[in-house]
Amino acid sequence: MKRAVLILIICFFGCSINSGAAQEATVARGQTMLKHGAYSEAIAAFNALLQKNPKDPEAQQGLVRALIETGEYAEAEKKIKDFLKDQPSGSPLRVMMAEVQAETGRYAEAASEFDRARREAKGALFLRASLGRARALLAQGKEEEASPVLQEFIGYYNRNSPDSAEELTLIARALVLLDKVKDANDLFIDAREADQTYIDALIGQGELLNEKYNYEEAATLFQDAFKINENSPAAQVGLAESLRLKSTTAPSAALDRALKVNP
Repeated sequence: MKRAVLILIICFFGCSINSGAAQEATVARGQTMLKHGAYSEAIAAFNALLQKNPKDPEAQQGLVRALIETGEYAEAEKKIKDFLKDQPSGSPLRVMMAEVQAETGRYAEAASEFDRARREAKGALFLRASLGRARALLAQGKEEEASPVLQEFIGYYNRNSPDSAEELTLIARALVLLDKVKDANDLFIDAREADQTYIDALIGQGELLNEKYNYEEAATLFQDAFKINENSPAAQVGLAESLRLKSTTAPSAALDRALKVNP
């Protein structure tokens, strides 16, 4: 009898562990789909996971990110409001809410939401919220308010010596807004070396080179980005810009591809 009970206990814990591993694998698959631009599949995977565990933070964030990438801003905002009921203000979802507000032209709301998020955020999330706030302020013509926020990135870099691709890319984007072009370009390169699959570094550097009329090199960066995610709307828009002086049809084709994903 004791042996039977022991077997049942082992089976119970074994099943629990296997169930947890399966759930992690599902999250991992969803994140992989999202990273490589299989947005519909990623949304389906995250929704399936949330049916099992509605409070899974990784599934929540993955679903919202996929909705934002595909321009489903109203649905993303609805989901965020539901998910945020039980989460702190420093949650990544708070930053995503501000991103949705910025994408839909509500810059004053976005600036406030980004500020609220960054007060409790740390690391890359703090940088993302700070960059979002600076951009939202600039969109309202509030350069004097945005400037000290952007200057914080320099202090952050000097204090922390970050080496993650995400942090380096966010700092580089802030330096672009401060017109520190060479430093920004160097950090984009550092970010790409830190993680060759981090697409935001490729896109960010490509956008910078477009701004400086280095269209040929920019185009190669966007082409490299497509090796990671051929459906990236930002990469398609960047490629269109880099090709506009070279071709009459390629830019329109790239924009059409972007609009199919995020209309």
